[in-house]
Amino acid sequence: MHSAVRRRLVCLPAVLLGVAFLATAPRAYAQAAAETATPLSVAEQEEFLLKAKIVRTHGVSKGITGTVRATLSDGRVTHDASIQTIDEFKQKFEGTQGTEFNFRDSWRYNVAAYRLDRLLDLGMTPPSVERIFESKKGAYTWWIDDVQMDEGARLKKKINAPDATRWNQQMWHVRIFDQLIYNVDRNLGNLLIDNTWNIWMIDHSRAFRLLNTLKSEGNLSLIDRKVLDRLKALDRPTLVTTMKDYLTPPEIDALLARRDLIVAHFERVSNSVFDWQRPTRPGRKAFIRRPRPQRHRDTEKKNSRKEFSVTLCLCGPSVVSLWPVRGAYLCRLRGLLSPLGFRGRDDLGLLMRGDLVVVRELHVIRAAPARH
Repeated sequence: MHSAVRRRLVCLPAVLLGVAFLATAPRAYAQAAAETATPLSVAEQEEFLLKAKIVRTHGVSKGITGTVRATLSDGRVTHDASIQTIDEFKQKFEGTQGTEFNFRDSWRYNVAAYRLDRLLDLGMTPPSVERIFESKKGAYTWWIDDVQMDEGARLKKKINAPDATRWNQQMWHVRIFDQLIYNVDRNLGNLLIDNTWNIWMIDHSRAFRLLNTLKSEGNLSLIDRKVLDRLKALDRPTLVTTMKDYLTPPEIDALLARRDLIVAHFERVSNSVFDWQRPTRPGRKAFIRRPRPQRHRDTEKKNSRKEFSVTLCLCGPSVVSLWPVRGAYLCRLRGLLSPLGFRGRDDLGLLMRGDLVVVRELHVIRAAPARH
């Protein structure tokens, strides 16, 4: 870094952060910088999960159901998915919660849980679709972005949600949903918390048991009026059509029986229905490649050989997230950005909050207090 730029950083107040980017901008990296994160609708996410090609796969650090994390791309959108192909049945299973007869652990229940979530309009379960993986049927589930921790980590670190009321309202509906599907494996690692404190329910492969009773009626607290109305509206024809190939007739019968018990509970208990101010679920983001404007070949060739150095001053959060892109990094910048200085010609243009920048190296420098 030039001494002139360094002197300018030293003069910044202590509340500001300086971030210096040193990058080489060949055409491939400049094109990657044109990618932007754009929210996809639920229907678009389902279509992507069904058709996008698998770029690479790797395992996950938690879970016992053989979940595979895969990066998918259709040439325009790139995003991760979790893949489960487990489909086991045991007449008798000895687990941590005791003996279970007619035990079933199946990827089908992930798809069924997502479809039931849609019927109730909870919006707390990520999209999940049926698709083949390595010659086996399985569930491809949208990978949740911006996860800060799971419920287990939150409790271990004794972190409280910033809005207790909003948090409790979400958790009440998690418990209602688990009673409805008779989930026997709602461990704390299966509740994800994103950066805006939305709760996401994942991994329902051990749910939808053949029991006409509730697992723990005491877990029922309060329910949103609209969710209760949607519970009442569930009927066999709707479930048979929606859950085709994922739930058997006896499983649908048991689901409806538990629904009746849940509805009866809330109709019996006074002051148990409220009007939920539903949390705003951020659009799930995926990186969409946008075509780069055509430039004169000679000018592009000349600029592609130049290096550039950009020094930025951030007020508030600094760089959040790095994604490897062809040996460089694709960085999403958040905060108010103020260019302090640059040299050479760059292809980034005016940097704004939320812009994507392709960099070779990332240096974080804390500015010293101004000297008087």
